[in-house]
Amino acid sequence: MFASSKLKSMQTHSLPLSEREREVLGLISKGFSTSEISSYLSISKQTVETHRKNMLRKTGASSIIPIVRIALINGIIQ
Repeated sequence: MFASSKLKSMQTHSLPLSEREREVLGLISKGFSTSEISSYLSISKQTVETHRKNMLRKTGASSIIPIVRIALINGIIQ
């Protein structure tokens, strides 16, 4: 469950995420499910999943966990 080399080499304070992706990531880090995020943000479940996939693609991570970890450590999300 290690981050890919792309994620490791990325400057941690500059995760290439949109504001909405950061918002979704923050809710994921708090344990919200896709359905709960969808309802809370008034977006479809598919849109939540698209944001999740885009975060993985942009960072090169194989799971959302390393992205959450880096974002928490660096104060990108709370």
